[in-house]
Amino acid sequence: PYVEYKPRSKWLLRCFYAKKRYSFTYEKNEKDEKKIKTQDVLCALQNFLDKYLTFKKYIITTGVGNHQMMAAQFIKWRYPKAFITSGSLGVMGVGLPYAIGCQIANPDKLVIDIDGDGSFNHTLSDLKTIVEYNLPIKIIVLNDHNQSMVRIWEELFYDKRYTATSNHKNPKYHKLAKSYKIKSLYCKSKKNLEKTIHKLLTYKGPILANIITESDKCLPLVAPGKGLDEMILEDDFIDLKNVLPPS
Repeated sequence: PYVEYKPRSKWLLRCFYAKKRYSFTYEKNEKDEKKIKTQDVLCALQNFLDKYLTFKKYIITTGVGNHQMMAAQFIKWRYPKAFITSGSLGVMGVGLPYAIGCQIANPDKLVIDIDGDGSFNHTLSDLKTIVEYNLPIKIIVLNDHNQSMVRIWEELFYDKRYTATSNHKNPKYHKLAKSYKIKSLYCKSKKNLEKTIHKLLTYKGPILANIITESDKCLPLVAPGKGLDEMILEDDFIDLKNVLPPS
């Protein structure tokens, strides 16, 4: 039966106000303008989507990590089932297999896998599946050579006891893709970022972009033992006294 919902104008106005008042932001790299942040890539991606595609024409998948959280923040989600991710289950490596499933089920749509290096390392062998079925998936590897989501927790809450969160022995992903006969791109300077994104998303077949990014924090963040109303925002990040878990 048809269900008629009551108007929620006051609640929606409150939501719109909160979105404007507490909009997502990030600290841009002013010391070295060539260096790329994950958020820079996502903003460039959104600019392309706004310019060339309607929001019903693409699906984005992600792995698990900071890239996943930042994609949720900086891509404008306007349509159901356009963002395929693992939610809070923490399944690293799902970005590529999710993209494969989405592309097979939606051959007429542009499917983009936004992945982090730590997550991509879990399932990169599925590049073979992409070649085998000639799936025109666009893969963005946001390569900061770290498992940055875990690393920031180690920094803030575990006295900088870093354990197995460095990925400085990563393969050269663009060369790995080439070995599978997949078209690849390599970008390490912000001045080439928009051109790289344009090439990636206009290429007809499967393609991978290895984009070198800086390791960064993802805010807001809820510390261990804290409530959702005590989340850490950009403004109070430096005050670690408000961040540390209760003793």
